[in-house]
Amino acid sequence: MSLASLAAGIVLTQQAPLRQITFQDDLFTINGPEGKTNVSLNPGFEPMNTATGRLWLPVADHVLTFDSNGIGFRKNNKSTYATYNSIATSDKLFTKEQRDQINRDVAAGTKKLEVSAVSGWEKVNDTAFIILRWDDKAGKPWLEALMRFDFPKGKPTVTYLGRFDSFTQATGRVNDKLIFENGELSTVTHSGDVSLLESYSIESKSFTKSPLGANFVDAKLVPGSLSGLGIQRTPAQTYIVSLIDRETKTSQAVGEIRGEIAGLYAPSVLHYKSNGRSILFSLSSGSEIVIPNDCGIESINSGILLWTPAQKPKAAALYSSTSFRTLARWSQP
Repeated sequence: MSLASLAAGIVLTQQAPLRQITFQDDLFTINGPEGKTNVSLNPGFEPMNTATGRLWLPVADHVLTFDSNGIGFRKNNKSTYATYNSIATSDKLFTKEQRDQINRDVAAGTKKLEVSAVSGWEKVNDTAFIILRWDDKAGKPWLEALMRFDFPKGKPTVTYLGRFDSFTQATGRVNDKLIFENGELSTVTHSGDVSLLESYSIESKSFTKSPLGANFVDAKLVPGSLSGLGIQRTPAQTYIVSLIDRETKTSQAVGEIRGEIAGLYAPSVLHYKSNGRSILFSLSSGSEIVIPNDCGIESINSGILLWTPAQKPKAAALYSSTSFRTLARWSQP
């Protein structure tokens, strides 16, 4: 390397914008080329609680809820509830023969007309979109319906939008198997031996589906990203993990892991635990990094922010979300 090129490299390094992490009053501040980002240690409000099976979603001037009473509309400390029995026997969804069989199943106690669960939900401005699910006595879904909830003039109105071609693999009373991006509501469904990426266009009011070329035991689309995770279980009790690309509507196996999946972060970072270790795995590059077990994790525009301990941090680092190259560090003075 010539002296001139070396000198030019030094100048470029000196002029390159640097990222900086500061911490004060339980708040990390990251400054860099992407601008300023704040990450608070205090957890924000979470509308969904899987432990209690409850959804509490502020929409317009109401709170839309879901619990054992069904869908609720709360305003000024007053609530009304709906179980949407009529959808389960609607002539928009079923033929007369199918409706008759549903009624016989209800009489036999193998099905109920009341909605059982929320398979997925998204809030878009002052509108909520929810996949309602009806389970049979064995806990298997027999109906999922995509619904739209609006609140014109302070009064809730509900619109049936249609059904995806197959069922999601949502479990529990509330789940988050629906995502909104670029004007579309999307979810991964499962039909026979293949998983499908299915979408509903809010503008055209049309449904589309694309086979993903694999049969996932579970899948999740990543909020704030056009990626997702697909999981297949092997006879050796490991997991084949796949990157779902919502732009190309395809999936590709990218690695095999053993352990417990702990989280998923934008754009495509998997957090899993194995043999007492905590690991981040990039679905897009295949890179891995072992992180402290007592660690906070947050995805931001410039990368993945980690801090440890999770509650009273003494150190933090910002990593590239693909290569896990260190972009900035902070340590307690």
